[in-house]
Formats: sequence, C-alpha cells, structure tokens
Amino acid sequence: MTYPASAIANYFVQRGLQDRSPVDPMKLQKLIYFAHGWNLAIYNEPLIDEMIEAWPYGPVTRSIYHAVKSHGSGPIEFPIFDQSADGPSLSSVSDDDTKELLERVWRVYGEIASVELSKMSHDPEGPWHSAWHERALSGRIKGVDILNEEIRDYFIKVADQQPASDGP
Repeated sequence: MTYPASAIANYFVQRGLQDRSPVDPMKLQKLIYFAHGWNLAIYNEPLIDEMIEAWPYGPVTRSIYHAVKSHGSGPIEFPIFDQSADGPSLSSVSDDDTKELLERVWRVYGEIASVELSKMSHDPEGPWHSAWHERALSGRIKGVDILNEEIRDYFIKVADQQPASDGP
C-alpha cells in the first residue's frame, strides 16, 4: 500500500516520542528513505506517493522537508499535517504489513544518530550517490529524483549481503 509521506513521517515521529527519543528532521528523512527502500525490496512497490530526491545532504522527501524545516536540527514533537485544497488533514498508516515493516525499520535504525544515518544513505554504491553524482552535478542543486528501481535494486543487494537480523 502506498501512503502520503506524512503518514510514514507521523509513524516515526510518534514512535520517537513513545521511546522518549524524538526524531529531528534529518533523522526523519533518513528513516523515510530506509523504510521506502525496504518496502520496495520486500513488496516491490513504493511506500510513499512521491519521489525521493537527491539533495546535497542525502535523500530527501520534499513535502516532509517543507513540513519540518522550521524545526532546524531540533526534535519534532507534533504530527505532520497534509496540506491539500480541502484543508489540512492528518495521515496515518492503516495496514498491518506496513506497520510491521515500519516497526522493524525503527528497531534497526531508530537508535542510530542522524549523522550516522545520513552517512549510511551516502553509500558510494547506493542510489543517492548515483543520482547526486551522475545527474545532480549537471547543474541542479536539488530536485533530482532517485528512481524507485534504483532504490529497490540497492536494498535487494543490501539484503542479499547481510544476515537476516541486520535489516528489516
């Protein structure tokens, strides 16, 4: 099932508050990226309904960037509302498979610091590196889509190289 990025973001914001370990904007971006990647690898379908983009500091979901940029590097302590023509709405995850995947992503990546998650997302063999260095350096600073096929293939490769306990 595909969700608005805010639904996935809200899961991680709420999970961080539950564990008394609130997420900051950078960590939130990376958690969304890892969840999206694992969903593509496991279910062969996107988790979020927008493209993840290559920006200088890693993979970014544009709508979430704009929703949380006022937090700077501080914790996010409130849900993120979707902005639509009908007014703001609150999205959440409704199916059990997605909740289970997000919980597994949280258990694997939730304790890792934002800067470390960012480094992980910059793997020279990964899709961000490819998109940023091969396409973005052609003059665009932001907004270069990271293709879902590249994200999926990368996470399948990661799954094949790691013991089952190291990833979702």
